[in-house]
Amino acid sequence: MLRQVDRVGQTAADRVEGLQRVNDFVVKFANVNGSGSASANALLMQAIFRMGIPVSGKNLFPSNIQGLPTWYEIRVNKDGHTARTSEYDVMVAMNAETYARDVLEVRAGGYVLYDSSWPLAQAKLREDVTFLGVPYAELCNQAFAQAREQGAIGTTLDAVLSRAFNVAKRIRTETEIGSNAVSVSYAAVELAREIFGSLQTKSVLIIGAGKMSEGAARHLMRAGASEIFITNRTAERAKELAKFFNGEVIPYDHFPNRLADMDIVLTSSAAPGFVLTPEMLRRALSARKSRPMLLIDIAVPRNIDPAIQKLEHAFLYDMDDLQNLAERNMSARREVALQAEAIVTEEVTRLEAKLRERGVTPTIVSLQEQLENIRQEVVARYRGRLGALTRDQEDVIEAMTRGIVNKVAHGPISEMRRQAAAERPMDGAMQEAELVSAVRRIFHLGDR
Repeated sequence: MLRQVDRVGQTAADRVEGLQRVNDFVVKFANVNGSGSASANALLMQAIFRMGIPVSGKNLFPSNIQGLPTWYEIRVNKDGHTARTSEYDVMVAMNAETYARDVLEVRAGGYVLYDSSWPLAQAKLREDVTFLGVPYAELCNQAFAQAREQGAIGTTLDAVLSRAFNVAKRIRTETEIGSNAVSVSYAAVELAREIFGSLQTKSVLIIGAGKMSEGAARHLMRAGASEIFITNRTAERAKELAKFFNGEVIPYDHFPNRLADMDIVLTSSAAPGFVLTPEMLRRALSARKSRPMLLIDIAVPRNIDPAIQKLEHAFLYDMDDLQNLAERNMSARREVALQAEAIVTEEVTRLEAKLRERGVTPTIVSLQEQLENIRQEVVARYRGRLGALTRDQEDVIEAMTRGIVNKVAHGPISEMRRQAAAERPMDGAMQEAELVSAVRRIFHLGDR
């Protein structure tokens, strides 16, 4: 898609026409603020520009709040942001929370790049675009390893990145980060997993086509639900939602006859009364032969008669239940976040100590080299006065003089390392700097 235009033998008009014909596409990056995505996108745009290709970039949701969604658009076209419609040729999806919305913005025949670690069902939201799973985390690790092998990473950056990867691994393995649903929509998925375990073969019926039911259904599909059925009083809206989930529309008047086929029923209808009654469920449960059915009522007022809760094998939850679950999970998530922060703090403290110790390393090396030079000079000066020596006697002299040097160096080296490793306020850092400066003056180490 992206190709540098051969300028040999072309007129200015030919070059412009070639650029318009070959390089005319739009890429959108969906990410999270605070992840460094804006800098990365700007570097990509600069690389394209250096190839002589007209390109323009735009931050579509600038925000200074870390963790909020953000989008960045790169348009490769001489007319920039005025050249094309709002549809995109390529969507680089790196935010699971906005994924379903982002996919809808890709033109038919376009491409979606998504994190291959996400559930496969998440990539099956449309049939008219190509989905390409990309192992983002693995690529980062590979890029780091390659840069290290080629000597493109300095010792400080190497230490920082290695520690960052280690922190991420520790948080994933030592805490339950991400294991508790903190939204009402995702709480529905958690309930479904508690009842069914795997959702791989489960069918979902959505009654009504509200935003809440759409969000819950999206999470259920990501979790692996195999089939999505939509029914709504307005057939057109049902068709829209069915297309979005690659699902099937059931005429509103006929959905009671299909209840027995459903494992999960989500209701978000604006109907004034109950759309599901105990009698409807009794017939459906009888046909299901004791197989459980999960009913999630997120409508206000309720769509499902609360009396259904008394039926065996029927598990009914309403909006209050989901909100309570989400709030409990949010409290648990905060506790886990504190655990993660403690891990980060611990690792940062270790890294800072390691980097401070590296700061005194040149002085330590200079001191050792200086003392070793003095030792060799003195041994060479007095060696001739000792006459013929055996090999063992030579070794004794070497060991004795090296021992003296090590004893002399031990005190200042140990103190510099101790102060470097200690977590100190500003005055402590000044003391450390003064100690290093004093050692360099006393031993005439010079600049290193």
